[in-house]
Amino acid sequence: MRVLSLLLYISCIHSAILKEEMIEMKDGVKLHNTIFLGNQEKAPTVMTRSPYGYRDLEMWSDFYTMFGFVVIGQDWRGTGKSEGNFAIFHQEEQD
Repeated sequence: MRVLSLLLYISCIHSAILKEEMIEMKDGVKLHNTIFLGNQEKAPTVMTRSPYGYRDLEMWSDFYTMFGFVVIGQDWRGTGKSEGNFAIFHQEEQD
């Protein structure tokens, strides 16, 4: 438990570079992405997709970037800052 607490403390003081980008899908709809980079732009990547937003993503992104990962949070179609119409699970394969 102490190790986890220490890692979470260290992750809180580690700073990640934040980018927000719209990425166009095959059908022209642009999906909003929040990207957290560590010290490099090319690294193993952890990607999450959600219709609920990424209010708590910052804590986890600092944790993963501390270990050399890039973290991406993507809003589903029609949610958050993404374009398109929200239809749960109907367009996941395309995206």
